Amino acid sequence: MSGNTVPYHLRVNKFVDRQLFLELIENVARYQPMGDVAYISMGGGYLEDFRVLHQAFGIRRMLSFDMDAWMIDRQEVNKPYGFIRCKCAKSEEIIRDFDNIRHEMVGDDGRLIIWLDYTEASMRHDQLYDLEQLTKKLNHGDIFRITMNAYRPSFGNKEGYQLARRAEETDALTITEWWNNQLVDQLKDYMPDDRKDAEFMSSDDEFAITLGRAAKIAAQNGMRTRNPLLIEPLMSIVYADKQQMITITGIVLGESQRDLFRERFRWGEWPYDPGPRWDNFVRLGVPHLSVKERHQVHDLIGANGQADLSGVHFKLNADPAMHESMLQQYLRHYRRYPTFAPVDNM
Repeated sequence: MSGNTVPYHLRVNKFVDRQLFLELIENVARYQPMGDVAYISMGGGYLEDFRVLHQAFGIRRMLSFDMDAWMIDRQEVNKPYGFIRCKCAKSEEIIRDFDNIRHEMVGDDGRLIIWLDYTEASMRHDQLYDLEQLTKKLNHGDIFRITMNAYRPSFGNKEGYQLARRAEETDALTITEWWNNQLVDQLKDYMPDDRKDAEFMSSDDEFAITLGRAAKIAAQNGMRTRNPLLIEPLMSIVYADKQQMITITGIVLGESQRDLFRERFRWGEWPYDPGPRWDNFVRLGVPHLSVKERHQVHDLIGANGQADLSGVHFKLNADPAMHESMLQQYLRHYRRYPTFAPVDNM
């Protein structure tokens, strides 16, 4: 199945994640024009990412795919522009036929942006294998983006762990160890050697780091024989509207072009560098605020972008520290906050 069919404007943090992606592409556009690239993604029911990428950059060569025919039927109804092609296909089929798809959309030397927007927690190894096979086919200037489920309880809840213990299906002494054993079995060769201990499954943040490093292994496996090409990681994001997800974005570059890319991108000014391990995550936890609550916060924002939060007369959480953290998240991303439902989706 493709990405979640819930609209972006009902998932605040996924919406912000997408806005950050647009800002990233704006920076890449200083290095190479975006209007003539092709965009391939799992568009979901509303193809919202297609709408905004066309509006921002004029991209018209667009392909949305999904393994379910009923979803493709829905996309044909909801696609915001007639030039968007919707195809019933699995991700592995798209990747297997990637060279032909490139040729049809932009020619053999044309550039693409591809977003593998996964949600299934049980298929992480297959998703990483997709990424490895994809990077074997990416060319200089191509951008890839992968979203994966990073929700620890996807391996089972407390009751499931206790049932497994009683049935002698596991000898794990804690639920964290039980989750970790399943993760090691699931990721197989993509499991980072230095992350196999259960301590690295002890928190949501640690799990996200492990998956981020696994994605790096998969992507770089695909580049092993592709010198002088390399992957420049651009941004790693972790967010949760319901279940925690991670999203990692990178660009393929010729090694000789890396310095020029960074100069034009203004890399030194980019606040979201994922680091050499791809695990320096932008952590999104933007709260849902009513219109009146947003206006109250906005009234407190000064010319320097700071706000005296003592003037906020509502609580987002009973815990003062959590309340403060949630408000700071909103202040950091209020310009990216969804404020209306696009007419295209109504």
